[in-house]
Amino acid sequence: MLKKITLLKDLATKIGRKKAYELLEMIEGSEPFVAEVKIKRKGIVSKKEEIILKENQKVILEYIEE
Repeated sequence: MLKKITLLKDLATKIGRKKAYELLEMIEGSEPFVAEVKIKRKGIVSKKEEIILKENQKVILEYIEE
């Protein structure tokens, strides 16, 4: 549970609380999924960050310049 709370806090700081909770609802099950979230930020170099949750479950955060 602690790992899940840490993950939620990390996601919430990056994509916002509402979207983080929506992703957390997907995580609850063990069904495979990939969630891709595009984050627009000014003055950044494009990059991707993957968060592996369980087997066949991952969240891909893609930062793109605004």
